[in-house]
Amino acid sequence: MNYEHLAIELKGMAQIVYAIAESPFENPEALVFISEHLDAIAKIVEDDVKNGRV
Repeated sequence: MNYEHLAIELKGMAQIVYAIAESPFENPEALVFISEHLDAIAKIVEDDVKNGRV
């Protein structure tokens, strides 16, 4: 994953989180989905930093 793709992923997730926050309905599955993906992205970034790719 390159950082351009990472930025697109993060922007998309931010839009989803905003939509959930504005929604009158609770959607815990969506929040779990987003949380899992943010965690995966964080691990990729951590690995890239640790391995000097940044």
